[in-house]
Order: sequence, then structure tokens, then C-alpha cells
Amino acid sequence: MSDARLKTKIRNLVKNSLGESGFKLLKPRIVERDVDGMKQGVEFQPGTGHLRGRYTLNVYWRFNYLPKDHLAFDSSRRIGELTADRDTWFSRESDGLDADFDRVVGLFETVIIPYLDRYSSLEMLIDAYLNGAITKAQAFGHDPGWQCFNAGFSLAALNKTTRAVAELKELIERHSSDDRDWVLERKIRARDMLAQLRS
Repeated sequence: MSDARLKTKIRNLVKNSLGESGFKLLKPRIVERDVDGMKQGVEFQPGTGHLRGRYTLNVYWRFNYLPKDHLAFDSSRRIGELTADRDTWFSRESDGLDADFDRVVGLFETVIIPYLDRYSSLEMLIDAYLNGAITKAQAFGHDPGWQCFNAGFSLAALNKTTRAVAELKELIERHSSDDRDWVLERKIRARDMLAQLRS
């Protein structure tokens, strides 16, 4: 398995091409850029089990409304979802690495960058969500609680107060009964934002 070669190829891709679009190497298998109101990136996720020796691409963005002690993607879509394939995996093995990475470079140019550019500011993302061009799950994550939290804070940042209040109220009333620390912290942050919006 050519993990070191794959990491070198990712590093060179950032240096030779992705840097022009604002991407930097966040981790050996993660490239990321700052855009207005969020961060966008791509994870080269290694496979396990029967997919050992392969990797796929997760295209994501994340918000910074509630700092976390781990890297969490608020919206993540597999490359196969964006290309209408069921699932797409690429080789990390020596004999297939070069050809498959060439395919990946092509996908960055034709699929990934255009997709991320469509939502490359918080305002563009919210407009697309409100107009129905992107679903709530695609915009803010699959978990209903995080959807409300991220949507509420995003709408508040753009002064869409009525919609923001509705999202944060739903979070508090329907998705905050769990007593885990992060749920309680999220609820407190939502209550604080509600108080600001109502003042």
C-alpha cells in the first residue's frame, strides 16, 4: 500500500493547483480553505476491511459557531453522490495509484471545485437553502439538532432574525433533552443567541 505516495500526491496537488483556489493542507489527507462564514474542504478517506488499499473523497464544509475539540464536518457529501455514482473508491496500491489520482485531479476540476464555489460564502449557502437549491441536510448536516443549530446561527449572521429564532426554538424544544455535555453546551449557546436576537 502506498500511503506515503498518496500523501505526497495530495501535498503536490495543493502546491501546484489547489492553492490557487485557496486550499491548504490541514492534515496529510485533508485539504481545506477559508471562505466567508465557514471552512470548506476535502477529506481523502482511507478504506478499511474489504476496502483496505482504497480511498474515497468526502467534500465538506464546517462552521465555527460552537468550537469542538475534534474535526467535525457540518455538511459532508461523498464524491459518488456528487457524480451520480453509487459510491466511488480509488486505489492506494502502487499499481493503480497514479491512474486513479489522475481521475481525482480531474474530479477536483470538474466536480468538486465547482460544487464548493456554488456555496463559497455563507450568503450564497443560505440563499441556495432558502430557494430550495440545497436541502437542509446537505447545507447543515444530517443530524436534526445540528441542522437547527447551524441554520439558526447562519440565519442570525445574515440578519434573517425570524427564521433564525424559529430554528433555535426548534433546537431547544425538540433536540435538547439529552444530558450529554455537548448537547447541554449547544443548548446554552442557542439560548444565548435567542436572547440576543430578541433584545
